[in-house]
This record gives sequence, structure tokens and C-alpha cells, in this order.
Amino acid sequence: MRMYESLQKVYVELIKLLQSEGEIVASVVDARSVGSEFGKKKRDFKEIQGYCFTLSNPRHRVINAPVRRISYGFALANFIWTLCGRREVESISFYNSRGRMFTTDGKYYESAFGDRIFGRLPQWRQAVDILKSDPTSRRVFVPLFLPSDLKNLPLDTPCAVGFHLMIRDDKLDMVLYMRSQSAIMVFPYDIFLFTMLQEVFSLLLGVPLGKFVYFGGSVHYYLDEAGLGERILQEANKRELKGFEMPPMPKETPLLLADICATEKSIRQSVEMGGISPPATDHLPSYWDQVMMCLWAKGNLMKRGRIRSMDTSTLPECNLIPSEML
Repeated sequence: MRMYESLQKVYVELIKLLQSEGEIVASVVDARSVGSEFGKKKRDFKEIQGYCFTLSNPRHRVINAPVRRISYGFALANFIWTLCGRREVESISFYNSRGRMFTTDGKYYESAFGDRIFGRLPQWRQAVDILKSDPTSRRVFVPLFLPSDLKNLPLDTPCAVGFHLMIRDDKLDMVLYMRSQSAIMVFPYDIFLFTMLQEVFSLLLGVPLGKFVYFGGSVHYYLDEAGLGERILQEANKRELKGFEMPPMPKETPLLLADICATEKSIRQSVEMGGISPPATDHLPSYWDQVMMCLWAKGNLMKRGRIRSMDTSTLPECNLIPSEML
């Protein structure tokens, strides 16, 4: 299995691998799938089956790819939305309106990960309880793709099957199983989300962060994305682009979850009401204070409609993620 220290290298090498070894597969036809652009057109794709790698440092989760601008403001918002056990459309589409495509009634997502981990199906409690009572257990698998998804095939049918938590060498490892992975467009967001969740679980259990292991059933890019993939590789060949490692989450994070959720909500409401400065967040540890400043900045960018041509000099200070990566 390929072992990496940084997700940056994984991303570039995965695109190279798909280019050289991926097999072309005809488009899916289901009108409820983004793979057919919801029935609007055919989208043939290049695919590798059974792709896997290990990330030895899950905090090295931030990819720097200027030609494929990844919004880490949205990535942070999506993480908090998941951590808070939410499934409502409004609170996450505020940061990315494209997400509305994946909901049937416009109000709720049928298969939201957060709802299945921390919300109405609070599997996190059982996961933590089992590993606290039996640290070498192999039974802590948190399913995200449920039997009802196979029957109903909702618009947001989970791409993740689930994740396996194991304590090995006194550290918390996560093994993520993906049935389907968009390699160029969605992969950076998925790995960011699940390594952040892994770090939360390590704090809930009181053990250090271990390695992150990935298995993908179908890892692919669509042929209409091939040009973007080529530009990413050309950029990587011209200059060495480095992602970066995020600082550790503070140990008191598990005690702050309700406060984190409430503060994110107040940030969003303030932006929606046209507030000229963010709500007070200095009651939170510096790490989470900075997360909230990133969300304030991202929210203002969305409100001003300056995603493509940003004047970052007017943004609030956000030291956790560079302003140009929000």
C-alpha cells in the first residue's frame, strides 16, 4: 500500500495514475445521479478500481492547487455541519449553493453524514464506548451507506460506505471505505472531512492521532474534467507546490461541541443580516476562534459574490487557512 506524509502528493500522483492506468467507462444513465449531470448529458469517465493509500500524518490534509481552487472555507463549514449532526439544506448551502442539487425537497438531505454519526443516529456514542471498554476492538465500523440508500437511491446517495476506527500502537487509526470517489473535484473535500472527524474521535477517546487509511472502490474523473487534471499536473511539474499541516485541535474540543455549533450559527446569521464585524469568538480556544474567522470570511465572500476575483485585503484575519484558499 502506498504510504504518504502529505495529501498534496497523493492528489498529484492519483491524477497521474488515472491518466496512465485508468480505464474509460461509459456514462451512468440514472437521472438522479451527478454522474449523468442529473440526466442532462452523458459523462464517460476514467476509473481505477480498488485504489488505496495510507496517510501517515492526517493533519497534512490541505492541498495547494491554484488551477483547481479548493475552498477550505467550505471544507471547514462542511466539517462543522457534519460535526453538529445537521441535515438541513440552508445551513450548508449558505457556503456552497451548488449543494441544493442534491436534495429532493429543498429542506433536508436524506443521507447527511452528520445526521448518521452525530444526529438522529448517534453512532459516535457507541463507537467511543466500545473503544473505551475494549481498546483493541475490531468492531467499531460506522456505516454511512445504509440499506435504505440502496433501495431509494436518494440524490445524495453516500459516496462513503463507512469508516472503521481502531486503536493501534496507542493511537487512533481510521480506515475509510469509499464506494465512489470523484478524484479531481471531491477527493480533497472528502479527505479533509474524514481526517478532521478522525481527529475529533481521537480527542473523544483521549488517544493521539494515528494514521489514515483509504480504500476506494471506483476512483475516477470524468472525461470532461481531463483538461483540468492535465493543468494540475502541468502546474505541479513547473513548480513544487506544497500543501500544509494544520495545527492540532485543542484537547478541550469535545467539551466545546455545543458552543462550536452555536457560534457557527451566529456567524452565519450575522453575515446574512449584513453585520460589519463578526460576533465575539474569543471565548473559544485560538484554533476554533480562527475556524470561525475563516467561516466569517467565507460567508462574506459568498455574500459579496467575489468568489472568482477576491479582494482578500478586505477580509477579516484568518490565520488557520490562507485567505486565497477560502
